[in-house]
This record gives sequence, structure tokens and C-alpha cells, in this order.
Amino acid sequence: MTQHIAPQIITPPNKLRHKVSGHGDMDDDMRKKINITMRKHELHYNKHALEQLDLLNQYVRDLSRFFGSKKTDSILQHIYYISHSMRGEGGCYGFPLITQVAHSLCEFVEVLDDVHHKKLITIIETHCQTLNIILKKNIKQDGDKVGQEISFRLNAIVEKYLKEHGLYISS
Repeated sequence: MTQHIAPQIITPPNKLRHKVSGHGDMDDDMRKKINITMRKHELHYNKHALEQLDLLNQYVRDLSRFFGSKKTDSILQHIYYISHSMRGEGGCYGFPLITQVAHSLCEFVEVLDDVHHKKLITIIETHCQTLNIILKKNIKQDGDKVGQEISFRLNAIVEKYLKEHGLYISS
């Protein structure tokens, strides 16, 4: 009869933590450096976001030109990727409303399984126009009346379109 030996759990040292932080947890000096870096990037975010928006608008124009062709899916993918990037960056750099609008655009584009109605271009353009207003007017709050109104109207437009076409965003 063989004797049962309990398994031994081996936990290797976490060498990556040392490389990333230098010595374990973040200290106050490291936090200060991160905050300074984030503030520097925040100053340039508006320009970067406007460049992304220009690219997004170009894809929307392409979508209008090539609507219904084989290029439509590829163009929608590009619109999704740019809006997804803006969604992630907006809140990091003090624009939570950018995050909300870009998130709405991401979800909208994601559920379009059969692109059969040109009205969707109008909805995508409305998202782009909204992003443009937020950036040009430097709207940083999402809880004020303007931010709430923007979110409410945009959501209503998207919901109406999705309902008319039997599409749903899974929550």
C-alpha cells in the first residue's frame, strides 16, 4: 500500500511587482509623479480627442459613401474601435461625458447585426456632433443640467432606433 503524500503548493516570487513599482506598494512620491503625469496628459487630451474625432468623422463620411457595400462592416469596426478608445480615455482625463457618449456609440455599433437603414448614420453622426460639442465647450461634468440633457436625449434617440428595428443592448 502506498502512502498518500499531500500536494505541496509552491508560490514563486512576484518579480514583476518589483520591476513595475521598484519596491512593492506605491509610496506618496510615486503617486505624486503619476498625478503630475496625468495632469500633463490631461492638458493635451483635448487635442488628441479632437484628432480621434476627426478620424471618426471621416469614417462616418465613408460609411455614408459606401453604405450597403462590402466596406460597411469594416468601417463600422473602425468606428467602434475609435469610440471604444475615447470611452476609455475620457474619464481618465477629466471628461466623464466623453466616456458616456462614446460608450453609447460603442454599444450602438456593437448591436448592429444587419445594417439596413440609413438612419443609423444619423445616429452615429449625432454621437460625433455631441462629442465635438463636449470637447469644443470643454464640458467636464456629467452631473450638471447640460450633461444630463445630452445623455438623456442621446439615449432616447438610440433606444427609439433599436426598438424600431428589434435590436437590444444587453446590460
